[in-house]
Amino acid sequence: MQLPAAGVAKARRCMYCGGELQLDAEADAAVAEAGRALETVRAMERKFRVNCPLCERVLVFTGEAIGAERRCAYCTALFEVPEAGRPALPGPSASLMEDAPPAAAAELEKAAGLIGLNSLFSASGGWNSLGDEAAMALDALRWRLIRGHAALAPARALAAVLRDVVQTPAPAGVESWICPLPPRWTGDLIARWICSKGECSAQDKDGGTTVVDFVTGSHTAETGKPLMTGSDMKDTLANIAVKAAAAAITDSAFSLDQDDIKMNLDEDRRLYVVKHLLRMTLLPAGAGTSFHFSHRWSTGEELELEPAQTQAVRAVRTELFREMRLFVCFKAVFGDWFNADCLSCLTPAAFGRWLETLHPSLAGHRDIFVAIEDAKVRRAQRRWPEGKEKP
Repeated sequence: MQLPAAGVAKARRCMYCGGELQLDAEADAAVAEAGRALETVRAMERKFRVNCPLCERVLVFTGEAIGAERRCAYCTALFEVPEAGRPALPGPSASLMEDAPPAAAAELEKAAGLIGLNSLFSASGGWNSLGDEAAMALDALRWRLIRGHAALAPARALAAVLRDVVQTPAPAGVESWICPLPPRWTGDLIARWICSKGECSAQDKDGGTTVVDFVTGSHTAETGKPLMTGSDMKDTLANIAVKAAAAAITDSAFSLDQDDIKMNLDEDRRLYVVKHLLRMTLLPAGAGTSFHFSHRWSTGEELELEPAQTQAVRAVRTELFREMRLFVCFKAVFGDWFNADCLSCLTPAAFGRWLETLHPSLAGHRDIFVAIEDAKVRRAQRRWPEGKEKP
């Protein structure tokens, strides 16, 4: 009787009588090889758990994912799947290339020279004069370079953006301010942090352009009849103006909540929702971003920008100026893949562990996490106060 080697590898007994099989040397070698192959397949299919290195949520993978780059399903953090039982590290590499060297001033100074920090920050009195999260960002960036977690070109690019962020003045008007972040980063920060309490989406286009659509209101229109252009739209925009004005008085950010439209209609009446979009087209301007704003309906019609939307534009730029430094600082700590969702979900424990993994000397910077907590407080203040009538 002939039996497949893979079947015998699973159980060395006769499938009919249950007796132990007697194998010659050639058959025994074939069965042993089939057993090794079977164990490899089982190991690839075996599930294990990994904690996200940023939000610490539990993720489940199989052995075939080990060594592959994945993103957290919750916070979108990028990491390489480690072997079972080993912790995941943030970024595209699951292992640092070198052991942590002692905190030698010469090592740090050499890394600073490679990145070009002295020339980048010369106009600001030298990079050593920077404080708070910017100093933490540059310390972490240098150690990422030394440890092999960052390549030289991305490290220089991140330092250059941080330099521009530190030196960029506050937006004085609506028309001419240039954001020092690239369009893709700017759109991410607007859609997922600044305007995240409203209905907002960002889409990258060709040529480095990013388009952000922010829903600033809506009205209903009946199928086959002209769209409403009268009091409904004016009332919606008036409410936006009240919100923007209140934000300016209280020194907080604005929020635009999207309410469900209640419709009790006859079967013969068919209405649909027309959304009013503040479209922000983010264009490359040197290393930064310039803006073009327009008022569009979801039906495709374009209108002139309303005064209330102009105030919303001002509020968006004010918040960009407030949060862009924090955003790029944490990109320097983790990598340019770090996005606004990661900023929202990063935990203090994960942040502290990563700093100590880069180098024990960075442990003293763990208190900088309070900057994220402060930003979350400002973000929460964009909601309307409880009990206030919504538009």
